[in-house]
Amino acid sequence: MPVSLPNESAAYRAARNELLKAELALRAQTEEVAALRRALPEGGLVAQDYGFRSTSGAEVSMRELFGENSTLAIYSLMYGPEAKAACPMCSAFLDGWRGQVSHAGANGVCRCRAILTRAAGGAASGEGMAGTAALFC
Repeated sequence: MPVSLPNESAAYRAARNELLKAELALRAQTEEVAALRRALPEGGLVAQDYGFRSTSGAEVSMRELFGENSTLAIYSLMYGPEAKAACPMCSAFLDGWRGQVSHAGANGVCRCRAILTRAAGGAASGEGMAGTAALFC
């Protein structure tokens, strides 16, 4: 049964039908790309166990970041070296991230390029990052 809206013109319906065809084709292409992505072979191994500094200043290796989990979720917080505060949208996103990462069976890590002592006193210590480890590189 064809769809039509009250008082729509034939030109409008024709345009909507063309749009629907394009949307269906886009969806099919998105599914094809997703299948190709899932079929990729494993990538290369990480060449070394990279080191980072936590908000406490302790050295943390990449291997230690994974903990008991096989997945590591990393979020790049927009908090540059010259920024006065962390990005409010990033902080809001990270507020909800805390609960989501544990459901995925992952460890959560946030990285930023802010000066460690300044960031540790701001976003990294609770403004939008509660319960999330913070790394600085």
